[in-house]
Amino acid sequence: MGAARRPYQHGHAPNGILSNPGADDEALREYILDECWITASVDLPVESFLVGAGVNVLTSALVLRKKTEQEKCQERMHGPADYPVFMAVAEKVGHDRRGKPLYVRDGHGNLVASGHEETDLTTVRGVANLRTMRRRAFILDDDLRSARQFPQENGRPSIITAYDAFVARHGHEFPWNSGD
Repeated sequence: MGAARRPYQHGHAPNGILSNPGADDEALREYILDECWITASVDLPVESFLVGAGVNVLTSALVLRKKTEQEKCQERMHGPADYPVFMAVAEKVGHDRRGKPLYVRDGHGNLVASGHEETDLTTVRGVANLRTMRRRAFILDDDLRSARQFPQENGRPSIITAYDAFVARHGHEFPWNSGD
């Protein structure tokens, strides 16, 4: 979590457009900060785009909220707003550098599986029967999964759950919630 408006100047932002030096990045940075609120910045592992796109680069995902004309006017009149920005680092995205799936393992190195039940209606000789089957599947080790899909066995918090908690704790500090 860091202070907002110009987080790259204070050294709080992860790698990416908010911290890269250079005139080209500066113009894009200014545009983003003038037109949007930065609600979150999440560092992604290099494997995120290595397999599908062949891009071997550190990447950050920015979550932006477009400013209204009234909000931009308020900033011109009163200066940039300071507000909390959620920041996190995703360690895993469900696959390794070669694209091979990575699964959650327990403290002993054993694969962790989740189970669910499926109910099928089958008809045999005109008689309908309900059949319940228990299915198990290994869980992809992906820090960006929803809280419902995220196992606690891997010892890392769900980034989505942490973001939801951040919003619940700091939502009243966001300029777009000020009611001006």
